[in-house]
Amino acid sequence: MTLYRIVLADLNPRNLRTVLTALGIVIGVASLVSLLAIGYGMRAAVRENLEGLVNMGFILMPSGGTSSGGLGLGSVSPMGVIPEGEIEGIDEIYGVSLVTPVLTQVGFTRQTGDSALLVIGTPLSGLEKGLPGLIEGSYWTGDREAVLGATAAKMLSAKPGDRIEILKRPYDKEGLSVRVVGILSSTGTFLQDQAIYLPLETVQEFYGQEGVVNLVFVRVDDPEAAEAVREVLVKRYPDLMIVETDQVMQNVGSILGILDAVLLGIGSISMLIAGLSITNSVMMSVNEKVREIGILKALGYTRGEILRIFIVEGLAYSAVGGPIGVAAGVLAAKFVSSALSVRGYALPLEFGPQSVVAGLAISLAVSLIASIPPARRAASMRVVEALSHE
Repeated sequence: MTLYRIVLADLNPRNLRTVLTALGIVIGVASLVSLLAIGYGMRAAVRENLEGLVNMGFILMPSGGTSSGGLGLGSVSPMGVIPEGEIEGIDEIYGVSLVTPVLTQVGFTRQTGDSALLVIGTPLSGLEKGLPGLIEGSYWTGDREAVLGATAAKMLSAKPGDRIEILKRPYDKEGLSVRVVGILSSTGTFLQDQAIYLPLETVQEFYGQEGVVNLVFVRVDDPEAAEAVREVLVKRYPDLMIVETDQVMQNVGSILGILDAVLLGIGSISMLIAGLSITNSVMMSVNEKVREIGILKALGYTRGEILRIFIVEGLAYSAVGGPIGVAAGVLAAKFVSSALSVRGYALPLEFGPQSVVAGLAISLAVSLIASIPPARRAASMRVVEALSHE
């Protein structure tokens, strides 16, 4: 009981040092939990939106930037282009269930000024099967109709029935006027949410790229047929890059793993600062209790018991500040997400038990490690020196 009375005496909430040390833990845990929630949310959103892509099997794309001027189109596509005539017959390959040609370009509007939007031309089948679905309106039925990504709709303050004008360059006098017919639900992915989807022929005509695309998605529903389809595609299209969508998922997973590590590192910096504040507080507590430590040793307290007193004191800061920090981190992440959504940017969040456990576990570990140096100093004091301290 003496041990716990000593610890509780140092944790008096009226003590400014106690409040500031606990606040350091709260801030550290809050930043860690909020950053992990953002990281897990982004991972979940990207994986969810790539699930349909993985089922497609393969992506065909130009091996390098190709001037479309050679095709008599008088413009340049930075991604390179694939003539539509070259991809005819892919749907007849055994095992291929769907072929979706896509033309992607950069567009601007008068409302967004210099901020670019992605303009995606695709057949209606590609829009219905490759994206999460509509939250408002319907898909297009005409060539001058558009479906907007969730972020694009907010940036343009547009709803079904409104008309928008797409420009090739910022502040062009004339552009392509289209009617908005639908709004897609948010995917949490920048490129998909901040995009304008149009019929493929409309984008080809507006950008002067009739008859060409720059991406072709090939769906293969039967995994056993995938290798045979790949062999046919490689033989038929030696000049094109053929990317397996499973490989895309692996690469994206690696990138997201790096992102998780970066976010965890940023959060750990704040925890390191909190650890230093715990070391300082426990060290000050040791300096204030030199005579008490001498008395306890004279009464027969062992080195281990003295050590435990100050380690428990350090862990107590984490026990108090950790749960508060978890709650603060959840609120902070939700606040930032809401603030960004008002400006038209989606920030996916995922609060799972792993974020809470990681925040609490790291805070306890930091508190334990930070408490050891001052606790060892207290345990190694000699009785005579401690009792004679003034």
